[in-house]
Parts: sequence; structure tokens; C-alpha cells
Amino acid sequence: MKYGFDFNGVLSHHQWARDMANALLKDGHEVYCITAAGMAEKENGKQVEIVKSLGIPFTGIEVVAGNPHAVGAQAHFEAGLLKADVMKRLGVVVLLDDVPPVVIAVRQQGLVALHVE
Repeated sequence: MKYGFDFNGVLSHHQWARDMANALLKDGHEVYCITAAGMAEKENGKQVEIVKSLGIPFTGIEVVAGNPHAVGAQAHFEAGLLKADVMKRLGVVVLLDDVPPVVIAVRQQGLVALHVE
């Protein structure tokens, strides 16, 4: 199976999430980090370097950057739609994310998202 983990708020804050990602990889699953960042962080590769610093051998790291003029829940919802597009492209079956509007957007696209607190 293919799994997706958000960085900020999930992998960055929860050891159990990092352990789970490593365990899934060890068991032969594909594990992607699918995270949102500002356009500058996406383009200059800074967000990818931050994710790599975890030391988890992800199958892939995908950074999405939404509309820089969107704010609050709307910005998060748009990021969720972008994450859903990545999930569809990669065949990821479940995303773990800490932002409710992201989870809602992913679910509205017919995909599975689990809310992490």
C-alpha cells in the first residue's frame, strides 16, 4: 500500500508518526511525505531538505504550494486539494494530516484522510 504523511504537525511533532512511517517502509509499503509550504520554500528546495533531515527513507517527498493570496481555512483547504491531486497521481490510499480543512478537502475528493491531533 501507499501512505502519505504531512510534515508540519504530524512528522515534525509526533515520534509515533515517524516510527510508523519507518515501520511501513520496513514492511515493504511505499511512504510519501506530502506537505505544503510557501512557494519560495518549494522552489528553493528548503522544505525538502527539512523533511530529509528526519532521516526517514521516504519513497518520495512531494511539496505543494497553494495560492499565496489565500489565507486561513481557505488556504488550508486549497492545500488539501493540491495534496489530493498528488495522492491521485501517486496512488496514495491514505493521508495523515493535522489540519482539518486539509482533511476535509482530501475526503471531498473521494480519498481517505486521517486527522492527527
